[in-house]
Amino acid sequence: MWWLARKEPEIEPPQPSPPFTPPSPQRIPFFSLETFLESCALTGTVLLCGAFYYRYLRRFPTALSIPQLLYAKGRTLSGRVVFVGDGDNFRLYHTPGGIFAGWDWLRRQPQPRRLKLSSETIHVRLCGIDAPECKSYGRPGQPFGPESKNWLRQYLLGRKVKIRLYSLDQYQRAVAKATVLSWTGQKDVSSEMLRAGWAIVYESNFQAAFGSTKETYQREEQYARDHKNGMWKYGKTLTESPAEYKRRMRLGPVNLRGL
Repeated sequence: MWWLARKEPEIEPPQPSPPFTPPSPQRIPFFSLETFLESCALTGTVLLCGAFYYRYLRRFPTALSIPQLLYAKGRTLSGRVVFVGDGDNFRLYHTPGGIFAGWDWLRRQPQPRRLKLSSETIHVRLCGIDAPECKSYGRPGQPFGPESKNWLRQYLLGRKVKIRLYSLDQYQRAVAKATVLSWTGQKDVSSEMLRAGWAIVYESNFQAAFGSTKETYQREEQYARDHKNGMWKYGKTLTESPAEYKRRMRLGPVNLRGL
């Protein structure tokens, strides 16, 4: 029969697999220039990021937490005014890096009423000026003390401010030059307050209290006197400066003379 005559296809036997030869171990060089350069680049990047954070993005909660070196160098800090305590000082919430660090769009500062002012804000003393004292700690205030404080509150509260550090005073306040941005450029808060007639030039020879603007401040005070701005509107002169008032209060309570 024809199907009996058909031959089955021949199947070739499987070829034997070659013997397994384990790979020879590769020698790892003790020193590789490529690895060394990569390590240096990584270390340098980490150190650079740390230095950038330490210099520009570290937040200082209080005036006392600011290193003395930054006072000596006249470092500039920025933040927002959250409280005005008197006619010549205020509380600043430090926001390092500003908008570039995400403040006001990626991260928000706490509400002022939720802040513990003594431990979360920088107490700033305006350089170069003295404002009439307000009533505090059982001591009678000076005439125009509340008006001076009210002017500073309306001018600064809630605004972004830059401060240039000069020194740390005996009350752990940062003596600083404060500036705000306006349509005409940067405005010196101390100079503006003198010009408005709600402060006088600080009675001191210490350079840290003025920086390099003492003569400018004296001209602004004279301008306010001549134009009868603020507390000079009645043409009177101060019979007791804020410094004299504080000196007298330290010696003992006496009836306060008016302007």
